[in-house]
Amino acid sequence: MPFLRGAPERLVDVKCTAKEQRFIKKVTSASVVIPKDAWSEWKQYRLRLWRSSKSWAGEDKKEDENKDKEDKKDE
Repeated sequence: MPFLRGAPERLVDVKCTAKEQRFIKKVTSASVVIPKDAWSEWKQYRLRLWRSSKSWAGEDKKEDENKDKEDKKDE
């Protein structure tokens, strides 16, 4: 999984099943088994990326909440 610390050493299992149909092999299903620690690290990475994209676009929720609180204090 890319973007994880030590990604080349932390491989995940992928299981594929194939079926032969008219002399052609076709992949019928694929499943990925990801360890819990790798999944949580991936989710944290995605969360940081999402938050940074929101702040770049000027849509940061935390800033909006802080502005609302300041506006209420001024009233």
